[in-house]
Amino acid sequence: MKRTDQARRIVFVSRQLGVEALRCAKAVGKLDNVQLFGICDSSANANSRLTFSELVYVDDSHSVEQILNAVRTLAKKHGPFEQIVTPQETLLVPVARANQTLGLKGLDVSTVNRVLDKSTLKSTLERAGVKTPRSAVLTSTWAADQFVSAVGFPIVLKPPGGSGGLASWRINDTAQLKLALELTRPSEDATLLGEEYLEGEEVCLDTITIEHEPRFYSICRYRHPILKALERPEIQWSCVLPRDITVDRYSNLIKEGLEAVRSLRVGNAMTHIEAILLSNGDCYFIDATLRPAGARIGPMLGFAHDIAPYLAWARAAVDGRFDGPWKRQYAVGTIFLRGLG
Repeated sequence: MKRTDQARRIVFVSRQLGVEALRCAKAVGKLDNVQLFGICDSSANANSRLTFSELVYVDDSHSVEQILNAVRTLAKKHGPFEQIVTPQETLLVPVARANQTLGLKGLDVSTVNRVLDKSTLKSTLERAGVKTPRSAVLTSTWAADQFVSAVGFPIVLKPPGGSGGLASWRINDTAQLKLALELTRPSEDATLLGEEYLEGEEVCLDTITIEHEPRFYSICRYRHPILKALERPEIQWSCVLPRDITVDRYSNLIKEGLEAVRSLRVGNAMTHIEAILLSNGDCYFIDATLRPAGARIGPMLGFAHDIAPYLAWARAAVDGRFDGPWKRQYAVGTIFLRGLG
């Protein structure tokens, strides 16, 4: 265990301590002069406990009050803390609220909401001149009908939060729209985002941003669009990091994607932003988050550049540093196999 005198005490919050979460936690623990503590919902195995100087269990890690109580209890025993971190999207807001309440460093609530709330994200990007599909916040069946009248089918229905294809539906006709609205019952207190569906290649731009400026970027191609793969179980969905991302096909995506990230002013973070790339090179941005990318993109970044991707996240999120530049050495892909029948 590291010496605790003059140590930077960091709290790592995770709902469960699965493989990906533990890799992120261990990366934070490897940083210079860090003493690592953990907060989680569920029982952790002996190996995961060894990652932390102390591990605290709570009933609900999404509760800001429970995070605050746990950190205050730890501080009484070990001394003041510098930061609370998490790599999990649904925990970004409560962790930001806890950091802000305690006066600790880290992403603030307004920054997290600016990225994760889809309607706020779109308005921020549009003000920066970055293209997004036509959209509307839907609070009623009437509003949904009006939106469809304006853009036509198909459309995409999304919750205000959520990542990627999570709880998102492609709506192809009136019957599907009626069923979706019956299930979701949009209202002023439970809005949906309606979005124009664009046919094109779904891609993402991953960045490491220090003091609001992207210092590294990577492109990943999805084969096929996520919503199509969710609709059709016979599709073996895959994502690929092409080795050469300097080709003209990606020039507009890189230019506008970096401008999109700058407009979000995320400080020190690893970001993941998704877009639809049309055949003419135009791109429309549809989603973003402030964490290491899922779909095995994080590990693929490590293979493509021969670097430690989780340590890169920790260096940005905790140290506010980027250790590049890195050379893109390999093309890397992942296929998600699904059994049929």
